[in-house]
Amino acid sequence: MIRKELSNYHQPFAAEGTTVKIRGSLTEKKPEHQDLIWTSMPIIDLPFMSQSLQKMIKNAGAHEEPPPNCVTSNIRNICQSSCETDQLIKTRAEVFRSSYAYLQAKRFEGNQLAGLPVVLVEKDTKLVRPDDVCLSLSYDLDFRPYLYKITPEDAMYAPFFQKIGVKNEATAEQYCNVLAAVYADSCDKQKLHSNQLRTVKRAVEQLFKLIKTHGNQKLLEYVETLYLPAVDGKLYPSSTLCYNDTVFETKRLEEALENKFLLLEKLGKCHLGNDKYEHHQLLQLLPQKFQPKMLSEFTEERVVESKMQLCELGTGCEFSGWFDKHLSSGAFKYGLICLIRENSQGKITQEAASKHVSRLLAVYRLSAAKLWKQLSGSINSHFPKLMKKLMYLWNEGNKGAPFT
Repeated sequence: MIRKELSNYHQPFAAEGTTVKIRGSLTEKKPEHQDLIWTSMPIIDLPFMSQSLQKMIKNAGAHEEPPPNCVTSNIRNICQSSCETDQLIKTRAEVFRSSYAYLQAKRFEGNQLAGLPVVLVEKDTKLVRPDDVCLSLSYDLDFRPYLYKITPEDAMYAPFFQKIGVKNEATAEQYCNVLAAVYADSCDKQKLHSNQLRTVKRAVEQLFKLIKTHGNQKLLEYVETLYLPAVDGKLYPSSTLCYNDTVFETKRLEEALENKFLLLEKLGKCHLGNDKYEHHQLLQLLPQKFQPKMLSEFTEERVVESKMQLCELGTGCEFSGWFDKHLSSGAFKYGLICLIRENSQGKITQEAASKHVSRLLAVYRLSAAKLWKQLSGSINSHFPKLMKKLMYLWNEGNKGAPFT
């Protein structure tokens, strides 16, 4: 007789008293075997069974132990049955863990459970697909309910989970799927709620760190669209966003562009530090089809003559006012820092480059023309390639742009 709690969870393969074929049935030697197959094969339960009768039934095609394929069939039958009471949740957890243990000790086809919610999470109140869980996951609480880590209680079943497709560590594809799932849940909303925002920031961080370490090939193979956060607090396909690779501040750009271009959120807000050079490098690691548009490719800064001020040297200074507005500005310092870092291929840290630039500007507090002449000479002696790029930017900067 099938236990009542099992029947309450899901109807059995055959009701009590039903006549069944001996071939393909299970002789009930162990009551716990019911948990493994009650929906996928009939159970023969006789009050007394002599050895000769057992042998006869076995020869007729009955099983003495649950076949692994019937256990996986049972899981497929019950994995989407609703459990709305504490008792049903408890019964389901017992059934699944018994199945994990039994199949782990047997040979079975893992693909029979592919794509099905068969992994217990959320204190046994929920089942998720193998693709939505992994054995190891940094900051796992930040990813709920989009991605989970196998619980310590179920870590002993790791070989079973691996066989059905659970990854040892979260993959780039899984992080992209998390972002896509958040997008699907929020695309019709004004903005992400706090938990979604936390998940997005952590997914972006882990995705870029993974790409930096292992490359982007998996993204090209499995991901159709990458969603990244914009400055308006929502997710968008990454290729539709613009990345501010210029020296202009985001607030200034937003005012000047009047929302004509949607800017990518600063990666520094996604646990990736404040190194803008590093951020640019990370974005360039993305496959071309996922890269945001670089703002420098279709914008320029143009000087408005009506707002220009004369240098104290008057017409005798070839840079008339340029130093006050540019050479001493944060934008110019940041430009020098980026060029120094690029020249060293990132080996010089942002902090070290910043200190070097500060020392240079502190030493040469002279008139505009004199400072430029000495500063350029110092840079040229230390970084000849850098000086060539700086001179190029100097010449390009004198051509003008749409910002004031």
